[in-house]
Amino acid sequence: MKISKDRVVQLKYSAFEKEVPGQGKALEMHDMVFYLHGGHGGVFAKVEETLEGHVAGDKIELSLTPEEGYGERDESMMIAAPAEEFPPQAQEIGAGLEAHGPDGEVVSFVVTRIENGMITVDGNHGLAGKDLNLRLEVVSVREASEQELKVGDALPTADAANQNTMH
Repeated sequence: MKISKDRVVQLKYSAFEKEVPGQGKALEMHDMVFYLHGGHGGVFAKVEETLEGHVAGDKIELSLTPEEGYGERDESMMIAAPAEEFPPQAQEIGAGLEAHGPDGEVVSFVVTRIENGMITVDGNHGLAGKDLNLRLEVVSVREASEQELKVGDALPTADAANQNTMH
């Protein structure tokens, strides 16, 4: 079955910094990613465009600029404040925090610096601002269920996709 609109695609992928030609350490790897193909927002537009027409077993490599991927780094997402304004779990570099943005969305932050009684957190995605090489492997392609089409997102298994929920 070929990848086309309203099909659920299962992928494996690895992301590498473009300057490290395929030999470097992967920055991000996922063994099981599901998305609903056809403009539903489950993957970057260039990835979806590149995967169109491929089948299970295909391996694809492509490059993404920051604009095509995670975007440029936004320095306004770097926030420093006195340590006492942060919860106890934020007292360690690498700690993850969540906060609500101005329009109510949840924003994830990572503690990047602790010094002189101040904590700095970064709300940028870890791959923001990077030119990336992606290695993709199409694991499976299947028709989307009615439930998946209704919610506009893939559910990991056909069984989960076909479950009826009663309220």
